[in-house]
Amino acid sequence: MRVLGISGSLRAGSYNSLILNSLPQLAPEGMKIENYDGLSSLPPYNEDLDTSTPPDEVARLRAAVQSADGLVWVIPEFNHSVPGVVKNAIDWLSHPISRAVLRGATSAVIVATRGRGGFRGMADLARILRDLGGFVVPAPEVCVQFVDTRISTTEAGDIRYADPMTEGLIKVLLASLARAADAGLGEHAGRAWLDTLHYLQGQGGAR
Repeated sequence: MRVLGISGSLRAGSYNSLILNSLPQLAPEGMKIENYDGLSSLPPYNEDLDTSTPPDEVARLRAAVQSADGLVWVIPEFNHSVPGVVKNAIDWLSHPISRAVLRGATSAVIVATRGRGGFRGMADLARILRDLGGFVVPAPEVCVQFVDTRISTTEAGDIRYADPMTEGLIKVLLASLARAADAGLGEHAGRAWLDTLHYLQGQGGAR
């Protein structure tokens, strides 16, 4: 099973990216996690650029999502919601509507913050992904508050969790993602969107 990991933070010392880099050691057997590293290179969404030959970074992201069996989003909460760079990526992945690679995706969401909060960003991202025809693993809700006290790296570069509960919940979340992807829950979630598009195309109203 191939899973694409996306960190919603561009900061060099991002705890969200650190969590993302820890996932391979917590993943169930048979799951391979590859990280997407081009979020900062995506141009702002512009329909004029969204042609049959979109910008190279857009094409690379779309190909990575399309070839993945599942997605893991690890994001901070910005201004009580989703970071702008994440929303921009979603805008590219959800257009053009008739060929959106995000439709039918199976996703898991993790939020990390150095303070309190995080659940609003998690809820917003999950809602957006569901509304665009995807399936989001509903539990466990992994919101890592005060993350700077819960994860660190050793001198050898190994990633360690100070909180066994956080590590355990991430393992459960990844196992749940594997089961959901195996069951085709993303495809089922996207079928309503697909049926709607087919109907609109028959009426001459979709593009």
